[in-house]
Formats: sequence, structure tokens, C-alpha cells
Amino acid sequence: MYKKTEPIWSGFKEFLPWLAAAATVLSANLASNVIWETFDIWAGGKTGTISKLQISYIIFFSVMVWILYYWKPTFFRPRTRYLTNRPPKPRKYLILFLSGIDIRNNKYTDGIPEGLILSDDLDKDITAMVAFKEANPPGWRWEMPLRSLKYHSERLETVSFVCSRESVIQVHWLLNICKQYKQLKGISYFLFDQDQLTLIPAPSEKADSKQGLNFESFDDLSKAMWILIQKHLKDNRLEKDIMIDFTGGPKVTSVVAAAATFNRKIKAQYVQTKSPWQILSYDVILASSHTGGFGL
Repeated sequence: MYKKTEPIWSGFKEFLPWLAAAATVLSANLASNVIWETFDIWAGGKTGTISKLQISYIIFFSVMVWILYYWKPTFFRPRTRYLTNRPPKPRKYLILFLSGIDIRNNKYTDGIPEGLILSDDLDKDITAMVAFKEANPPGWRWEMPLRSLKYHSERLETVSFVCSRESVIQVHWLLNICKQYKQLKGISYFLFDQDQLTLIPAPSEKADSKQGLNFESFDDLSKAMWILIQKHLKDNRLEKDIMIDFTGGPKVTSVVAAAATFNRKIKAQYVQTKSPWQILSYDVILASSHTGGFGL
């Protein structure tokens, strides 16, 4: 019952600031008339009393001003537009946070762990990755990015990698793996270069670590997201076709990815790391107490 009524209640709460502002404006007119008439009487040396109704106008106006002043910063909370995590429709443009793989204590060949054999068929290889994970927990970290690419592959046109200082020197391995799959043919791959603060074609050779970001820096990540989104929009790409995958990376990347989508048609997604490995999308809106044309 609560889930059924919550969308109605949330929508009503978003309308409340406008209702409060309208009530304040209307009551301000009534209260000002009472105050003006009272002073006019007193200025003329006359005597008179203020009715209970007139007093109620002034009290009501004062209460409304108090509500707007004290509740405005904290009256609302971020929420998903549809109050549920929905599997998204495949998108054309994927922005993907990439974590590095730890090759210090494990045997890897060009980013592929020993014991995992890949082919040119992504569907077949994902099944192999699951078997590899069962035998070698927690498995291969790049399974999730590949699942994300597979999910969007029917529409996917570009992938923009956002890498840490550790993963940027490994991104060429993932790029070469992606290019071998028939399901991912025709996709263009890019890298956000933190050194130049721009988007460049993803390198097929080892990149410089300074081209990666500090995944613990909110400001660096936020700036990167802003530049990336503006680049997509300048290239006449629609917001509704952009998806940000924050599966890779620490918690800071998740916060930045979600914040970058507030009140936009861009969505953020997370790939479950366990069965059933669903793609969960978050269409986040931040309800505001801004009262617009009322000037409050």
C-alpha cells in the first residue's frame, strides 16, 4: 500500500513549495492591507479595533514566511523518478568507470587471467567468466564492464572510459579484448585524458598514468563528468541516449555518477556482481523548493 501511495505523495511534495509561495503572496496582500488601514486610522487620530479575522491574516502570513524560511533547504530529498530501479533501455553512448586489475599476485596475459580462455563470442565468454569466478573467486574484475557493453551492444555507438591512475595504464588491454568480439564491432572507444582534460581515442598501447584520475577526488571526478557530458551534447547527442556506468571504482565514483544525472535525462547504472547479474538503472531527480516566479 505504501509503495502505491508514495509516488502520489512525492509528487504532491514537489508541488508544495508553489502552494506555500502562493499562500504567502496572497496572505501578504491581506496582511499589508490590515497594517496599512490600521496605521492610516492611527495617523488620523482616530481610534478603532482590529478584528480577529484581520489578526488571523497577519498571523497566517507570518507563519507562511517562517515555513518558507526554515524549511526551504531541507524540505525535499533526492529520489528516483519512478521510485524503482528499472532495467534500462540500451543506450548509444556509454560512459564507463574502469577499475584496474591487480596483476601483482596473479598471473595475467594482456589483462586476461590465467585459466580464462576468451574467443570472439562475448555471450560464450561471459558464460566462461562465470565458471572462472566459481573456481577462482572473486573472479575477473573486467567481467562487469564487458557485461555492460554486451547489454547495450545492439545500440551502442561510443564508449568513453574514465580510468584511475592504475587502470589507465591497462585500458589498452580491455580495448583490444573488446575489439575482438563480433557483438562489439563498429563501436568507437575513447578515453578521458585527465592530463589534457579532454576526450581522446582510446590508446591501443600503454597510456601514461598521469592521464588517469584520482578516483578518491570528488572534484576531479565531477569536473571529468561535466566535460564529458558537455562534449557529448556539443556533438549533438541527446541526454536520453547517454548512460553512466559506475560499477567500477570506489564509492566516490558512484556518488559523482549519480549526482551528474540529477534532474537530467542521462541515467546512471550498476551491474550486479552476482546472479542474476541485472543492469540496474537510476533516474534520479532532486525535488527543489525553488518557487520560481514568486521570487521567494
